[in-house]
Amino acid sequence: MQNSILVLIFALLFSTINLFSQDIHWAHIHASPTYLNPAMTGVIDNGDVRFIANARSQWNDFTKGYKTTAASTDVKLVQAGKSAFIGAGLNVFADQAGDLDFTTLRAGISLSAVKALDRHSKNLVSVGFQSDYISQSIDFSKMIGFDEEPLMGQGTPNKIQNYDLSLGIGWYYQFTWHSSFYLGASFSHINRPDVSFRSRAENGNEPAVLFDRKYIVHGGANLRLAKYVSILPSAMIAIQGPHREFNVGSYLKFKKDPSFKVTDRFFYIGAWLRPVMDGPTPGLDAFIFSLRMDKGSTAYTFSYDFNTSKLARASLLRGGPEISVIHTLSTNGPVKKNHRVKCPAF
Repeated sequence: MQNSILVLIFALLFSTINLFSQDIHWAHIHASPTYLNPAMTGVIDNGDVRFIANARSQWNDFTKGYKTTAASTDVKLVQAGKSAFIGAGLNVFADQAGDLDFTTLRAGISLSAVKALDRHSKNLVSVGFQSDYISQSIDFSKMIGFDEEPLMGQGTPNKIQNYDLSLGIGWYYQFTWHSSFYLGASFSHINRPDVSFRSRAENGNEPAVLFDRKYIVHGGANLRLAKYVSILPSAMIAIQGPHREFNVGSYLKFKKDPSFKVTDRFFYIGAWLRPVMDGPTPGLDAFIFSLRMDKGSTAYTFSYDFNTSKLARASLLRGGPEISVIHTLSTNGPVKKNHRVKCPAF
């Protein structure tokens, strides 16, 4: 009887992989703009090319949790007149989770079109499209059972592949030289790929398990309070299947040296709350604390989310550290000289 219960537990755990496969999420949405919304591809402040690297670890203190790394680059690819441009980007990430090394590898390209709505190029709209290749694998050899009956169906593959499609839209408005705000929305997994391993087993009749579509609405602002002080509030709402996730908070940006002897260095301190609603049950999933430094054309960010969900009793409030580096470059030549579109700062 005990052996049968253990087998059932392992089967349920594997079913969870199929039924509730969700996207990764980053603690600080400022550091992953193109992952958040493909319409933000090429929307780069004071630059034409952007490189982003992110890394996150979660729940590894008390279990074999998640390890996520990501890299992306995007560029203002083609200038269309003096008030519009085409952006392009490349995104890759890898995620590994659990004792069975459930691994997701993803690579995609994104395209965007950004157009100014006024002659001063302070009012912008953008639309974006992203196409991804997704590879997921699992190591069945690490699955442990105590009955002779196999846990998996005959011929179940340990690797599946999918393609994924996403769309996004954005609006950016600069109402003073130092202040702006933005709104955006994205729609992911339009084609709803099958994420089940068992549906692809040989001689199997398991139904497909389709990836839930994800809807995101997000926004933020860069508001100058004083000569050396600004705030950068931001918020996000994500809906995927029965899950609802919110992220709301703000950075305080300031210059440590108000004498301007050091002109290219800014510091940020911020905090966010991440409430969630799984089904009818609301709760607070995490409190996020973040530090950031801009030095020249490079931004360094460290965040840590303190787990406040029902897992806090096991995690002792420990969630996960997250780091990111964003570097921008400016190109020379006639395209740069004629470039009049002023992109917002995040």
